[in-house]
Amino acid sequence: ILDNSGAQWLVVDLYTMTALSVFRYRGRVYCANQNFGTKRLGAEKLILHKAFSEEEILAELDRFADYVTGRYGDRVILIKHKRMEHYIDFRDRIFPFSEKEVAVNREHNRYNDRYVEYFANRTGCYYIDIIDQFLSDEMNLLYLNSVHYENEFYEQVRSIMGRILAEHPAQRHFTACDSLTRVRRMARLVSANPGSEVVRS
Repeated sequence: ILDNSGAQWLVVDLYTMTALSVFRYRGRVYCANQNFGTKRLGAEKLILHKAFSEEEILAELDRFADYVTGRYGDRVILIKHKRMEHYIDFRDRIFPFSEKEVAVNREHNRYNDRYVEYFANRTGCYYIDIIDQFLSDEMNLLYLNSVHYENEFYEQVRSIMGRILAEHPAQRHFTACDSLTRVRRMARLVSANPGSEVVRS
């Protein structure tokens, strides 16, 4: 697919590496969030870090990293994602996901952190690393999920990407959000959740 694309930039988040909807069918491993057809085919559902050794996984990451750097050079943007433990409801109140989901999320986040950092170091790509400043959001355009976030996250990612595309800066690792966005978000969440230790600055 990428070989036939005329795009000059590549944006990735490595979500598939720790996704809960990864399948193997006829020797091929793929991610299918809408997996109704996959189930009918009889594909095997799997978790990458349980189905393959770390050596095998990192070897595939190396292969992908070599391909994208050869294809796009330094025009690669990595957006870090994370499975959250808490979400914001439509009244800005903060609630935890179930204990079972939090346990799964913590396990997958450990591997995600490892893979994302490895890929960023391996490629020297632009790396947008702001996800720890946000939570999941019940009002997300899709539906409540631990990997569907507050609108401000997407707005900040879009802003940082705009700067990267326009300026091609020397800076590679982006960890800061707009200060006004942080202040407004904090004021809103503190008001709705007085005393909460979850509210992030």
